[in-house]
Amino acid sequence: MEYFVEPKLQFGHYFEHEDSKTGLSEYGPFGKNIDGLHPSEIKLGFIGTRETVSDAKVWIEELGSEIESEKSKKKHGKSSQTTQASLFQAVESDVEHSSVRYDKILNPDFIGFNRDIPFTSRFLLNDRWDRFVQPREIDQLLRIDDKAKRIWELVRLFASAVENLATTSPTPDIIIVALPPQIVEHAHSVQVSGNFHLNFRRALKARAMQWDVPLQLLQRRTVLSTGEDIQDKATRAWNFCTAQYYKADGAPWRPLTLEDNICFVGISFYVERVAELL
Repeated sequence: MEYFVEPKLQFGHYFEHEDSKTGLSEYGPFGKNIDGLHPSEIKLGFIGTRETVSDAKVWIEELGSEIESEKSKKKHGKSSQTTQASLFQAVESDVEHSSVRYDKILNPDFIGFNRDIPFTSRFLLNDRWDRFVQPREIDQLLRIDDKAKRIWELVRLFASAVENLATTSPTPDIIIVALPPQIVEHAHSVQVSGNFHLNFRRALKARAMQWDVPLQLLQRRTVLSTGEDIQDKATRAWNFCTAQYYKADGAPWRPLTLEDNICFVGISFYVERVAELL
């Protein structure tokens, strides 16, 4: 087995580091170095029910401020209760303090997405970029027995809203599709034949490519922090903001020390829950 050393990344002011969050926290995105690669403002459009759009906007507003890592908070809370009454307690406190510092490296606080911190970019919201889908329309389509037809009809419904928003000037830079949980639960995907699955997310993004405005599908559990397997809020904030910055034609970082004939491929693993198999 051969171990490949982590390639260095380049950020604002041409700062180099192996970790993306550290680089962004210290010097901001690489795009600031070159004209045209740094969107200082990102216009966001929204599609969903009034409830899901409202929740999504609350989440976007939160992203403008710092978000402390929840894992670090738990460790810090435990450490603060440790007294210095004995040598052993003092040693335990030092160990826990080191644990907090180590955990902060693995799970850093989110620095906030605004013009006053290294990101030097912000999200712009405006009611003109909102398009609402009526819950009764969604409920009616969810009652279709054939799941493949159900998914295609929902794709058409949301694609129509995407077309309306993407073809009305001024257009947003990114369209956030705030999905109702019913769609995620009852119209996520269906096996069509063999290994081919019809997937709502992929089908909607494929349909929307003709209007040349990137989409970001957003589940309510992401903004409301619900679900056992969901990432902590700081991690979600890092991932979301970096992705939107990139989708708005920004360059968050640039890889260095990569030879021309090398390609890095990401691999993800999926384990199906036993409960879902019963």
